[in-house]
Amino acid sequence: GRGYSVAAFPSFGDAVFTGPFNCGNITIGNLTNSNPNPGVLNNYYGYHLLGNPYPSGFKWDGAISRTNVDAAAYLWNGTTYIAKLPSDNYEIEAQQGFFVNATQSGASITIPNGNRVHSSGSFLKSSLQNVLNLTVNGNNLSDETSIRFSNDASNSYDGEMDAYKLFGVSYCPQIFSIISDINLSINTMPEPAGQAIIPVGFKTGVTGTFTITASGLESFNTGSDFYLTDLITGQSQNLNLNPVYTFTAYPANPEHRFNLHFAPVGVGEKKVDQRVRVYSNEQSVYVDVQSEQMGTVKIFDIMGKEVGSFTATPNSLNKFDLSNGQGYYLVKFVGENTSVSTKVFIR
Repeated sequence: GRGYSVAAFPSFGDAVFTGPFNCGNITIGNLTNSNPNPGVLNNYYGYHLLGNPYPSGFKWDGAISRTNVDAAAYLWNGTTYIAKLPSDNYEIEAQQGFFVNATQSGASITIPNGNRVHSSGSFLKSSLQNVLNLTVNGNNLSDETSIRFSNDASNSYDGEMDAYKLFGVSYCPQIFSIISDINLSINTMPEPAGQAIIPVGFKTGVTGTFTITASGLESFNTGSDFYLTDLITGQSQNLNLNPVYTFTAYPANPEHRFNLHFAPVGVGEKKVDQRVRVYSNEQSVYVDVQSEQMGTVKIFDIMGKEVGSFTATPNSLNKFDLSNGQGYYLVKFVGENTSVSTKVFIR
């Protein structure tokens, strides 16, 4: 169960493993976490490089017994780390190393013998529901992030349903979602209230042209719409109509590059003009005006009291901060030839 980083050279000849094959349940224990600030998340304390102890693959699923260990397994693909949760039912191949995160010392995992599989190594799952995957490609390399929705999830980090983002080499494009300044590879959230958005980060060490491809759209109920908004260019794209977004990026760009807007049909009031979209994130309201019209934005609380009035600039993504407290608000945009009213949720 111990993991090793091995550099193999042809002049060394073949790697030879001797001794009896492992079988039965395997427990890997005495995993430690020496974090001096246990309340600080998203650091590298507690990570352990383990190894598949069997001469076959095994399933990383719910049958793995974990004590004080987060649910995600992190696998290195040569340039970056890919996180897998037990619900992914992923096969970790023979001789494959992987990281786990111990939340405190004295942690352990037990792999049951029944999880062993004999195949070529692949995803074993059929399909998960309400899972949106974003894959970024560029510089002949790729990375991915997964955004999932579950009634059992929360808006905070949950070691059973989320996975931290572990960054790879600088020349590999990196994509991740963001919650409360924590970068995540897998982000499981409750069904979004109103028209909330999910911040999506992007990081690159090289200048270039990149593409983001959305997959898993079919795992959601018919009528669920996803929009990706580029915070640098101001461009918004409906991923259901076009799942591939192309953009240019530089190493100096802010890491919070995109907002993902999840808008199921029936949430909020009907949009009169699709060129004007309204959504929220944390304590901010966004009004995306994709036309030449000037407009006025008025915000009302649930009692109908006006709590803010702003002017929206044409052909731009307008951001307005709201400090009136958590809850639902009605945002109304009145332009020269259109009117849009949308309910949002401020955290």
